[in-house]
Amino acid sequence: MKNRKYLGLQDIRKIEKNTRVKKIKELTGQDMNNFLKNPYSYLKTRYISETSSLLVYVLQFTNISPNFVTSTYVFCGLSVGFLLATDNLIAICIGLFISFSKSTIDWADGFLAKIKNKTSQLGHVLDCWGAQVGSYSFLIGVGFYAYNKDSEIIFIVLAILILLFKAIDLKNYAYHLAMYDLVQTKNKKKYLNKLNINFKKTSFSKNKNYLKIIKEIIISIFDDRSRSVDFILLIIIIDLFFYETNLIKYIYFIIFLKTLLLFSGGLYLANSKNFIFKK
Repeated sequence: MKNRKYLGLQDIRKIEKNTRVKKIKELTGQDMNNFLKNPYSYLKTRYISETSSLLVYVLQFTNISPNFVTSTYVFCGLSVGFLLATDNLIAICIGLFISFSKSTIDWADGFLAKIKNKTSQLGHVLDCWGAQVGSYSFLIGVGFYAYNKDSEIIFIVLAILILLFKAIDLKNYAYHLAMYDLVQTKNKKKYLNKLNINFKKTSFSKNKNYLKIIKEIIISIFDDRSRSVDFILLIIIIDLFFYETNLIKYIYFIIFLKTLLLFSGGLYLANSKNFIFKK
C-alpha cells in the first residue's frame, strides 16, 4: 500500500463521470449530459456517480477488496426483498433507499478494482449474479408488499409463480447446459462446430420481424433497469405517504403476465429447429 499512488476525490469524480456517461451513451444512445432531454437519467446518473466516487475515494485507502464490495452489493440486493416484505414502515423505507442507492456500490467495485489493479473474472461474475439476485429479491418483495396491503393471497401465488417461471426457463437452461457441456467436453472445437452461434440472427425471417419487435417491447415493460425499478419505488412512496392506491397491484399483474409470456416464448424458441445446436 505504501507504493500505491492514490487518486484525489476530484480526479475520481472526473474519471467516473466521463467513463459512465460515455458507457451509457454507447449502450443506450442517451446523452447523460443533457438534462432537458433526459431529466431522470441525468439526475440519477449524477447521484450515483457522486456517491460511488466518494465511496471509491475512501475505500482506496483500505484493505477492502473489490470482490468484497461486490459481495456487499449482492447482500444489499437480497435484503431489499426482505425489507419490502416486512409490513413495517421503517423497514420498507430502508428497503426503498437501498434499492434506489445500491447502484452506488455496483459502480464503485469496478473502479476500485482498476485503482487497486485487482480486476478479475470472478468480480464480473459476482457483479452479474448480484444484479440477478437483486432483481429476483425485488420482485418477491414487491409481491409481498402488495399482499400486505389487503392480505390478498393471490399476490403470494404470483410471486412464487414469477420466481418459478424464471427458475425453470427452458431457453436459459439450454444456454447454461450448452456452456457446461462445452467446458466439460475434451474436444471443444468439435463441440463448438455443433453450436448454432448465429441462431438469433437467422431465427426470424423478414416477414416475422414483427415478432422480434413485440418481444423487445414485452422485455422493456417493467424491466430491471433503474427507470422501471425507481418508478415502482415512487409508486410505493406515494402509496405509503400521500395517497393509497392499488396501482402497485396492477403493476404486479403486468409483471406476472410479462414473465409468463417470456417463459412461453422461451419454450417455443427452445423447440425451434437449429436452436443452440445445428441439424
